Amino acid sequence: PSWSNFLICRFERGSSDFFLPRLEERGIDLYRPPHPNLRNHVRISAVSGEWTAALKNALIDIALDL
Repeated sequence: PSWSNFLICRFERGSSDFFLPRLEERGIDLYRPPHPNLRNHVRISAVSGEWTAALKNALIDIALDL
């Protein structure tokens, strides 16, 4: 359980190096933690339902290129 408005997520297919530039092209910025053990992780903040849907759709579209 968490009281925060964000999640730490790990890319299971592909890598943050693959996804982050493509998300930035779509205007979606995610935070990449600097800790070496979190190299393939991103922090996602829950801003609104609209932005959550945009992130989900972008991740699906980008994953098709894997």
